[in-house]
Amino acid sequence: MFHVGQQAIRVNDRMCLLLVGVVWGLLVRAQSPSARGRLPAISLSYFDAIISGEPNMFVILWQFDIAEEKVSAFEEAYGPTASWARLFGRSSEYLGTELLRDAYVPGRFVTVDRWENEEAFRAFRATHDADYEALDRACDSLVAAESRIGAFVVA
Repeated sequence: MFHVGQQAIRVNDRMCLLLVGVVWGLLVRAQSPSARGRLPAISLSYFDAIISGEPNMFVILWQFDIAEEKVSAFEEAYGPTASWARLFGRSSEYLGTELLRDAYVPGRFVTVDRWENEEAFRAFRATHDADYEALDRACDSLVAAESRIGAFVVA
């Protein structure tokens, strides 16, 4: 509960997480030239999974090394509202993507793709494999090195 003037406002956990997510998303995206002016894409399913302690959330991590002159194009393809996220968004069980830039190694990025569960990701791949492979090939020229860190479930 918090107070605005004399009025007390009760806020539940879900509302708090949504507000934190929106503010965080706006702050992070303000740093990305490709995402300026756009509201963050926030999935309520993601917050529901956090609140409920959903143990099956499936998270896939990839590491990329990108040449300096290709960073902008890479962000346009791999950012949280970019080409890959739009493709994944064809599934209602896709929870979102984060793009992390290494603080110490120039041109190094990590993507964090979240799904409700592993079955959701596998179903997406089965249904959209041709589009997935086509986008992967289209993005090959942006990437100097790529490695799958792993696929994880939330403990």
